[in-house]
Amino acid sequence: MSNTADQIFETIPMQSLLERTGELRKQGHRLVQIGATRLPDHVELTYSFDRESRLTNLRFQILAEGARLPSISGIYW
Repeated sequence: MSNTADQIFETIPMQSLLERTGELRKQGHRLVQIGATRLPDHVELTYSFDRESRLTNLRFQILAEGARLPSISGIYW
């Protein structure tokens, strides 16, 4: 995890996405954006959440070929 003035970046395993997202929701964070960057063999995803003008970013990579990940729509519709 690294910090900048108004942001936190957490590198997480994809399997922790739903658990960590649920924790942030319970703490009062709002979903700001979901971004994706294509790398040669992977896709890097960043989920950004805001609370009191501070961003918490969850970041992980998945294989580009046949990529599947869990939906957070049950937490943030």
